[in-house]
Amino acid sequence: MANEHYPYKVAAVYPDDRSAAAAVGALDAANLEQVRVVELSPAATGIDRAIGQATAETAAATPAVLFASAPVAGSLIVLGYGTVTGWAAGAIRGLRLRENLLADLLQDALRAGYHVVLLLAANGKARQHAEAVISATLSDPALPD
Repeated sequence: MANEHYPYKVAAVYPDDRSAAAAVGALDAANLEQVRVVELSPAATGIDRAIGQATAETAAATPAVLFASAPVAGSLIVLGYGTVTGWAAGAIRGLRLRENLLADLLQDALRAGYHVVLLLAANGKARQHAEAVISATLSDPALPD
């Protein structure tokens, strides 16, 4: 599976290693097929390279998807992503982003001390399943539309 093509990206940003580990555990328990999970921590070396490699295959027709727990969403605004995140007050669920913007946001989040779980899916169905699992791991309920 390491050499297969994974054009669909889903990223989730968590406030700490415990939350990120719980998300990885939920993904493992869901036994998702055709999904590769990459966990990145602020202490990891080569963050830029890891994100670059993980996000390099995305096709222009498949925007990346961002999820972020409520404590992180406010910090993303402070880091300069307020217009991107829609100035969200709660958790961010399913925000579609251009690939280069996602990579920049993830690098900044890691540098700010947050933890990232990046999911690489082989097809749209696998991405949808991964999104559902990740959404359930966020720290607060979705805000009403």
